[in-house]
Amino acid sequence: MKMRGISINSAIILVAFLLSVLAHKGYGESSSYSGRLSFTKSSQSFDPAFTRLILLRDFDSDGDLDAVFSNCTLFDSRVWLNNGNGLFTATEQLLSKQAHGIDAGDLDGDGDLDLFITCHYFVKDGVSYHLSSKVYLNDGNAVFYDNGQDFGDSLLSGNVVNLYDIDGDDDLDAMIQYFQEPDRIYFNNGKAQFSLSNLSFPDFSTFGDLDNDGKEDILASVPGIGYEVWRGNGDGTFTKAGQLTDSTATPSPVSLGDLDQDGDLDAVITRFYSNDSFQLKIWYNDGKGGFEQSNIELPVVFRGSVTLGDLDNDGFIDAVAASHGSEVFILINDGSGKLIDTGIRLGEKSDKNESAALGDIDNDGDLDIFVAEGRGGKNVIWLNEMVKE
Repeated sequence: MKMRGISINSAIILVAFLLSVLAHKGYGESSSYSGRLSFTKSSQSFDPAFTRLILLRDFDSDGDLDAVFSNCTLFDSRVWLNNGNGLFTATEQLLSKQAHGIDAGDLDGDGDLDLFITCHYFVKDGVSYHLSSKVYLNDGNAVFYDNGQDFGDSLLSGNVVNLYDIDGDDDLDAMIQYFQEPDRIYFNNGKAQFSLSNLSFPDFSTFGDLDNDGKEDILASVPGIGYEVWRGNGDGTFTKAGQLTDSTATPSPVSLGDLDQDGDLDAVITRFYSNDSFQLKIWYNDGKGGFEQSNIELPVVFRGSVTLGDLDNDGFIDAVAASHGSEVFILINDGSGKLIDTGIRLGEKSDKNESAALGDIDNDGDLDIFVAEGRGGKNVIWLNEMVKE
């Protein structure tokens, strides 16, 4: 029998060939995943909020991971303490409203983890709300107090903050990325008092040692141009060292990790501040801060963010991709640096996933996933039920 000039046998052979080609290129890999990973939704329910980011750290030094919700609009940011088994209890502390960016580190040199929160510009019912970025110091027991510093940025909209030792003086400085405004670098005096520097870099600037010289470098996304590599000089100054052309680039986060275990930081590229869907990309580092884009086919996300970590405890970095208005995607490293779509989807297609945080929430030895649902949704914990060998 023939169908439009093609025999059924020939058609079968052709389909089989096409499927094999697609699988080789990365398509169809999700249906073939038969690994040890599975995730169970925690029974804990959280009240609806607009959580942009969830920060997992041991804030009270009791050996388990606590959480801070960076809540946007008029929701107060909250501190949640872990009982050691993955059950969280909210403290009575009400941190900044309009929180957007958040990071933690020992800002005042007393050995515990402090908080740095940026705030975004917000308008509701014709009323404008403006708040300055905030530093909250930890008393060692996860009780935080505002150190009172005014960063003079209340009229700006702080999207992201990242803490790094930018100037090489052994304390954590702050880089704040603002909406439609230049970044600002604030140098720490070692006691959590910050001064504005004259340094500025493109949005989004992600720090990491890209050339393995022990100094922080930058991989920056530049809208309409591409991605720039800036090499750190170790004293707070940087020198532009390369550019990867991509006219479709937008200000978006870059996730850095050694995917192929060759000793340098590779990059997973996504696009968060964009109204277009985007296929995730991997760029492999040559060890000197030069990058080459791979041809691996990865999922398409909308306003996506990627978090890296070893989900199946095989020693290779995997990825969790949060997609706004879709499920959370689980990508597994095949051991060669290639990320494979497992086909595992967490949540519902209607979810407004803002981001995902990884950490061993229930202390069973593997990485769980805490999803910031955002936009009035309920944050969700997905417990890793990986089959132990």
